[in-house]
Parts: sequence; C-alpha cells; structure tokens
Amino acid sequence: MNTKELKATKVKRGIIRSSVTKLIRRTDEELNKEDKNLDILNDNLTVLLEHKETLEGLDKSIECAINDDELEEEIEGSLEYTESIVLCKSRLNRCLGNLNKLQELSTLNLSGVTTESERKLKTNTKLPRISLDKFSGDICRFQEFWPQYEAAVHENESLQDIEKFNYLKSLLTDSAATAISGLPLTPENYRKEVDILKDRFGKKKF
Repeated sequence: MNTKELKATKVKRGIIRSSVTKLIRRTDEELNKEDKNLDILNDNLTVLLEHKETLEGLDKSIECAINDDELEEEIEGSLEYTESIVLCKSRLNRCLGNLNKLQELSTLNLSGVTTESERKLKTNTKLPRISLDKFSGDICRFQEFWPQYEAAVHENESLQDIEKFNYLKSLLTDSAATAISGLPLTPENYRKEVDILKDRFGKKKF
C-alpha cells in the first residue's frame, strides 16, 4: 500500500469511526428511554456490527502498511474503538434480550388471559343442567313450558341471545317448530322468535 492509498484508507476509517461514535450516542439515548423502540435497537445493532467488521479490515490494512514505531499507537487507537463497539453491542444484546423476554411473557400472559376468558365464556354459556320439557305447539301446555324456560334460559344473563335462540329452537317440535322455521339464526331474531311463540300460543301477554 503506497502513501496515497494509506492516507485514503485512514480517511475512510476516520469517517466510519465518526459514524460509529454517533451511532453509539444515538443507541445510548434510545437505551435510556423508558419506552424503547425494539426496531431501532435491532437496526442499530445491525449497523454497528457492519461497522465493526469494516473497521477491523481497515485496521489490518493500515497496521500492515505503517512503520513499527507507529504500530503501538495505531493498535491502541483501534482497541479503543473496538472496546466502545463491544460494550455498546453488549448493552444492546442485553436490552434486546430483556425486551424479547418481556414480549414473550406478554404473549404468554395474553394467551393465558384469552384462554381464561374463553374458559369462563364456555362455563358461563353452558346451558342449565335441568330437564326441560319440549313444546309441540299445544296451547294448553304453553303456560307450563314457558315459565320453566324463562327461568332457566330466557332470563339467564350469562347467555347470549343467539345461544338462547339455539336452546329454544331445540325445545320446539311440530307446529311450534314450524312457527319459527323461517327465522335465520341471529341474535336479533331471538326476540322475534319469542314474540311469535307468545302471540301464537300464549294465553296472556308477557
């Protein structure tokens, strides 16, 4: 490597060292934030490692081209930047590791909450463990059927209307089932289903 090339290599290294210094400063600022940006930290780590690799190559080229009496000072300067990079890398890895663990825990906790919610929902939406008579459309038996159904299902606040619809539909046979057969299974139609049954088979208004 001639003198001109050596000078150009040192200039290039100086530019990259300056970039590393700024990058480390920005990284430390991000690390000191309460709400750290995981993407920024990952990007900074990637750039830092690239600069480290580039600097190592430039350092070797320069060390091979300089005089022995300059070598000690050169190596000391290189080690100073290498140490700064290694320490910053260590801080980044430590922080990223902690953030990733927090994300994993958050995901697990969220999954646990969802599972628990689903468990509770399934528990709450189980139909009452009682034996209800089916209703075939006999007007005389509606007054026996409805109060039982009303207490067990219709007024059960843990059940959604679409579940009540399903339950009520499963208890209807013959003309009672025919009366609501055209209604699509939707929460809104549950109220219509109840009104139809009351109007057609009920002896009194509810």
